[in-house]
Amino acid sequence: MFKRKRSDPTANTRKAPRGWGGNGRRWPPVSLMWPLDVQKGEVPVVSLHMLPAFLSWASLFLVCVVTFVFFLCVYIHLSSLRALSVLHRLSPPLSGQVADPFLTPIMRKRTGGGMPDVQENDNDLIIQSAAAGSAAVDGKNANPAAPMEAHEAARVGDSAQQQQQQQQQQQQQGGDGGDEGVGSKSVHELFYEEQMHILGATSGLRPLLNSNYSGYTGPWIEDSFFAAWQQVAHSSKEPIYLPVFWTSLSRSKVDDDKKAQWRLEVLRFLQKYVKLDRKYFTVLQDAEGLKKLELRFPPNILVFNAGGSERFPTQTPIPLIKGNLHVSDPPPARDILLSSTIAKKRFPVRRRLLEVLTFTNLTDIERESGTDEELQRALVDPHVVVHYEGSDFQRLMERSVFTLTPRGMGRTSFRMYEAVQLGAIPVYVWDDFPYLPYPDVEGFAWDDIGVSIHVSMAHMLPTLINDIPPEEIHRRQANLRRLRYWFTYEGVSEYILRRVKGERTSFDVLKPEDPLLIERLRAITQPAAV
Repeated sequence: MFKRKRSDPTANTRKAPRGWGGNGRRWPPVSLMWPLDVQKGEVPVVSLHMLPAFLSWASLFLVCVVTFVFFLCVYIHLSSLRALSVLHRLSPPLSGQVADPFLTPIMRKRTGGGMPDVQENDNDLIIQSAAAGSAAVDGKNANPAAPMEAHEAARVGDSAQQQQQQQQQQQQQGGDGGDEGVGSKSVHELFYEEQMHILGATSGLRPLLNSNYSGYTGPWIEDSFFAAWQQVAHSSKEPIYLPVFWTSLSRSKVDDDKKAQWRLEVLRFLQKYVKLDRKYFTVLQDAEGLKKLELRFPPNILVFNAGGSERFPTQTPIPLIKGNLHVSDPPPARDILLSSTIAKKRFPVRRRLLEVLTFTNLTDIERESGTDEELQRALVDPHVVVHYEGSDFQRLMERSVFTLTPRGMGRTSFRMYEAVQLGAIPVYVWDDFPYLPYPDVEGFAWDDIGVSIHVSMAHMLPTLINDIPPEEIHRRQANLRRLRYWFTYEGVSEYILRRVKGERTSFDVLKPEDPLLIERLRAITQPAAV
């Protein structure tokens, strides 16, 4: 038998070239197929079946990266599922309740059942406010929510217990004891309990504004109305009030975590307490609406909306007010025909006015006028808009007969109602549609106190001013004085209270001697198809 010659391992090795393994030294052993002499640094020549043993470091790094990315995706997916489960747990099924009316369409949720439908009647359930007798908001640092928050739970419990005892006594004496509701509770009690639950649930959603919003720090209409609402009696015929300070939630300068906490609290409140088969109302001051909170309202919530940038399904325009301005005593002479205090010029309507009208600074007119007669003629020229920017804007408006108050970010502006408080006839310039207050007040129209003009007709403004006779100017100025109360916090709050109670509001307005004059003026302020 032939003895098989053992193969020489050194015949199957090679030296590493210079620059690869380092100065011609042999590569280190990698294969497990032969016993190698490590001292000699021998290694088998790479062959096809040995490729897995010679994977490069780049390939190993790529495998590690792919593995890391895979596990990262799994972690992100599990985290998102956990976040969605938290949202579902925060929104339990309630009567007639879905999340879609309050959130973006991706957060669609389910309806539930449970809250009974109650009928209104003519008997009133009087809710005695816990803050009855407290003073209204006066000053920027006053907190209108403080009287109700301090001892709310104890007072509400005592009042509810007293009403239950009175009802039981009436039933024992043979009286009707009030209309029956669901189970043993009347409609009055259901309304009372629901309103008190909402009042307590929103206690953390009524912060005071801690920043400067349009040169003002408050109080706002939400604050003032809440103080007024606490001091009057309410009945089951009214819609449920949602007492949230929307402007403070949107405009306060707080960190992102606090804003996220507020938004989550608002969302939880809406989903838990607002039912689609009941009527509610709330008051909103912010010109941007609920855009910063990324929320929306269903049609069963009536919004008394001051800013007008957002169109809610059910809303009523109210004046956009910040503070209460008073004319100086004694008042200056109104020697300026048409003025402007436009400061923020980035909005489209205001840019258009700057393009088609002639604006001249008040200081330039006073400097260039040689005599008093020349100054007077320049100030009453309808083709020149006397412009001023500065802290003394109130003095200019007190001297003005007309003043420009175009829309800004919202569909109205603060200047529009500052002009009303100061007795200047506001010239409201709008684009898509006019957003004017008190549309349901008997006997009142914006033409009784101001001018409304579409931006496409702004170039005709000098003609419009010239066409208004002195008698009509005096009538509008007189109405500004007569109706000033309705353009303050107190007047707006009274209007809202009357509206939710079903009471009609009427203004004592002086009407024009020539009704056709108003129609002719309207014809030149609006385009043919608006």
